[in-house]
Amino acid sequence: VCVSYPGYKSIEAKLQQNPHLRQLPWYAMGWECSCEYFESNTDQFKDWCRELNFRGGIAFQEAVSMIPAIALGVVPTDLVLDMCAAPGSKTLQLLDVLHSDTSPLE
Repeated sequence: VCVSYPGYKSIEAKLQQNPHLRQLPWYAMGWECSCEYFESNTDQFKDWCRELNFRGGIAFQEAVSMIPAIALGVVPTDLVLDMCAAPGSKTLQLLDVLHSDTSPLE
Protein backbone atom coordinates (compact mmCIF):
# COMPACT_ATOMS: atom_id res chain seq x y z
CA VAL A 1 0.00 0.00 0.00
CA CYS A 2 1.40 3.39 -0.94
CA VAL A 3 1.12 5.54 2.18
CA SER A 4 1.37 8.75 0.17
CA TYR A 5 -1.75 7.77 -1.83
CA PRO A 6 -4.87 9.70 -0.77
CA GLY A 7 -7.23 7.32 0.95
CA TYR A 8 -4.61 4.68 1.74
CA LYS A 9 -6.33 4.05 5.10
CA SER A 10 -9.45 2.77 3.31
CA ILE A 11 -7.27 0.48 1.18
CA GLU A 12 -5.56 -0.82 4.30
CA ALA A 13 -8.93 -1.42 5.99
CA LYS A 14 -10.16 -3.47 3.03
CA LEU A 15 -6.96 -5.52 3.02
CA GLN A 16 -7.32 -6.21 6.74
CA GLN A 17 -10.82 -7.61 6.15
CA ASN A 18 -9.65 -10.13 3.54
CA PRO A 19 -8.94 -13.54 5.14
CA HIS A 20 -6.75 -14.56 2.18
CA LEU A 21 -4.17 -11.85 2.90
CA ARG A 22 -1.42 -11.62 5.46
CA GLN A 23 0.21 -8.39 6.60
CA LEU A 24 3.97 -8.68 6.64
CA PRO A 25 5.10 -8.64 10.28
CA TRP A 26 8.22 -6.60 9.47
CA TYR A 27 6.64 -4.02 7.13
CA ALA A 28 3.31 -2.48 8.10
CA MET A 29 2.36 -1.47 4.56
CA GLY A 30 3.31 -4.81 3.02
CA TRP A 31 0.69 -7.48 2.35
CA GLU A 32 0.90 -10.85 0.69
CA CYS A 33 -1.41 -13.50 -0.71
CA SER A 34 -0.96 -16.75 -2.56
CA CYS A 35 -0.63 -16.69 -6.33
CA GLU A 36 -3.51 -19.16 -6.50
CA TYR A 37 -5.86 -16.79 -4.68
CA PHE A 38 -4.76 -13.76 -6.69
CA GLU A 39 -5.08 -15.54 -10.04
CA SER A 40 -8.46 -17.10 -9.18
CA ASN A 41 -10.02 -13.61 -8.96
CA THR A 42 -13.09 -15.23 -7.41
CA ASP A 43 -14.02 -12.11 -5.46
CA GLN A 44 -12.64 -9.63 -8.04
CA PHE A 45 -9.60 -9.06 -5.80
CA LYS A 46 -7.22 -9.19 -8.77
CA ASP A 47 -9.29 -6.62 -10.66
CA TRP A 48 -9.38 -4.36 -7.59
CA CYS A 49 -5.61 -4.63 -7.16
CA ARG A 50 -4.92 -3.87 -10.80
CA GLU A 51 -7.14 -0.80 -10.68
CA LEU A 52 -5.39 0.45 -7.53
CA ASN A 53 -2.00 -0.27 -9.08
CA PHE A 54 -2.99 1.77 -12.14
CA ARG A 55 -4.04 4.68 -9.87
CA GLY A 56 -0.89 4.47 -7.71
CA GLY A 57 -2.57 3.16 -4.57
CA ILE A 58 -0.63 -0.09 -4.42
CA ALA A 59 2.47 -1.53 -6.00
CA PHE A 60 3.22 -5.16 -6.78
CA GLN A 61 6.52 -6.25 -5.32
CA GLU A 62 8.03 -9.42 -3.92
CA ALA A 63 8.43 -9.27 -0.16
CA VAL A 64 12.18 -9.81 -0.32
CA SER A 65 12.51 -6.82 -2.65
CA MET A 66 11.12 -4.53 0.06
CA ILE A 67 14.08 -5.14 2.38
CA PRO A 68 16.69 -2.84 0.73
CA ALA A 69 14.46 0.23 0.85
CA ILE A 70 13.58 -0.49 4.48
CA ALA A 71 17.21 -1.12 5.42
CA LEU A 72 18.20 2.31 4.09
CA GLY A 73 16.05 4.00 6.72
CA VAL A 74 15.05 6.80 4.35
CA VAL A 75 13.19 9.77 5.83
CA PRO A 76 11.32 12.54 3.96
CA THR A 77 14.26 14.98 4.21
CA ASP A 78 16.72 12.60 2.47
CA LEU A 79 17.94 12.76 -1.10
CA VAL A 80 18.11 9.35 -2.77
CA LEU A 81 19.78 8.27 -6.01
CA ASP A 82 18.63 4.80 -7.04
CA MET A 83 21.22 3.42 -9.46
CA CYS A 84 19.43 0.08 -9.95
CA ALA A 85 15.99 1.28 -10.96
CA ALA A 86 14.65 -1.54 -13.10
CA PRO A 87 11.76 -2.23 -13.02
CA GLY A 88 11.40 0.41 -10.31
CA SER A 89 9.49 -1.16 -7.42
CA LYS A 90 12.17 -0.23 -4.87
CA THR A 91 12.26 3.29 -6.29
CA LEU A 92 8.48 3.55 -5.89
CA GLN A 93 8.79 2.31 -2.32
CA LEU A 94 11.46 4.93 -1.58
CA LEU A 95 9.40 7.69 -3.19
CA ASP A 96 6.44 6.68 -1.08
CA VAL A 97 8.48 7.16 2.09
CA LEU A 98 9.95 10.45 0.86
CA HIS A 99 6.51 11.91 0.08
CA SER A 100 4.56 10.74 3.10
CA ASP A 101 4.22 11.79 6.71
CA THR A 102 3.61 8.23 7.90
CA SER A 103 6.27 5.65 8.61
CA PRO A 104 5.45 2.37 6.84
CA LEU A 105 7.24 0.51 9.65
CA GLU A 106 4.72 1.58 12.30
